[in-house]
This record gives sequence, C-alpha cells and structure tokens, in this order.
Amino acid sequence: MDKVVQVISAATGGWTYHFGVTAEQTEQVLNAAVGEKIKLNEPGEVLVVWDAKTICHSRPTSGGMKSEELVRSSVLHKQQELIAGRAWSSD
Repeated sequence: MDKVVQVISAATGGWTYHFGVTAEQTEQVLNAAVGEKIKLNEPGEVLVVWDAKTICHSRPTSGGMKSEELVRSSVLHKQQELIAGRAWSSD
C-alpha cells in the first residue's frame, strides 16, 4: 500500500481542512486542469478542480455526501511543500 500523507490546507470559509494523499495522487492534483476529478483513498472520496481558485473535497457519509471547498492555491502550495520535504520517502 502506498504511503498516505495528510495535506492541511485552507478552506474557502477561512478554516483549515485536511485529507490524505499518496505521492501519485499529489502529482495528479498538481497537474489537474479545471473539471478534473482525482480519486483518493477512501471509497467515494474525490477531489474535483472546480475552477482556478477552488478544489472541492467530497466523501460519502452515513447521511449522503460531505463536501468542502478548498483554496486551490493553498492545496497546491502544501503539496509542493510535502514533495520538497520528501514526505513520502521511507527514511
């Protein structure tokens, strides 16, 4: 199983939000165009690039779906920091 690292980024509402990604998923998010969907680790969990400023994180709950709008620049910045810090290395 690929190592999952938590990304902590800003939500559009001003609070922080976290979700887990593998190194491969991080590359997919960094290279995603508007409208693209990236499947994450839990069943039904996805990131969708809504527009130049927003990424939506969605996951199923017992009552339906829970979604959070995230600041795209924050998500990308945090993922770049994780890559630079070698977060997925096995040291």
